[in-house]
Amino acid sequence: FLQGLALMESDRLEESVAEFNLIVELATAVHSERLVAEAYGNLTHVYGLLGDQENAIRCSQSAIPVLERLNDRFAVAKVRWGLANLLRKRGLVEAAVHAYRAAQMGFAEIGMRADVAALNLVVADLQLEMGDEAEALQSTLAALPVMDELQMVPEGMAAFALLQESIRQQRVN
Repeated sequence: FLQGLALMESDRLEESVAEFNLIVELATAVHSERLVAEAYGNLTHVYGLLGDQENAIRCSQSAIPVLERLNDRFAVAKVRWGLANLLRKRGLVEAAVHAYRAAQMGFAEIGMRADVAALNLVVADLQLEMGDEAEALQSTLAALPVMDELQMVPEGMAAFALLQESIRQQRVN
């Protein structure tokens, strides 16, 4: 799993797909339902980033029922994040915002504050794209206390850039 995640985080997405498909194959051979579902969840995320709708949906349909039955709410939220990435990649911005918010609610329910904050920034970026500067400002401001508390420096810099853009766009309008 770590290698697949590292490949995904370093934008080596095709290699990540191969790694997670290998995990699906190996986990299936040893009858590890949880590992198969988690690998499919990660594949949903990667396929979402690639904009591959067919495979993202197929993998999410394999992952979500098992993860829900196992009550793995973190993994379910991650799968929903992957589907939101797919919507964003396909240019369905408003639908992506709703999907990111659904994933965000899943993370909030289990106390994953850093993921909630990160998704606030993703949503703020999309809100700016839709021309909704006031909402983008609110989303960004909602993320700041958590980022400060958890010392999320890169995310804080992204939030600052979003705030600057939001303020600039509000002044233009």
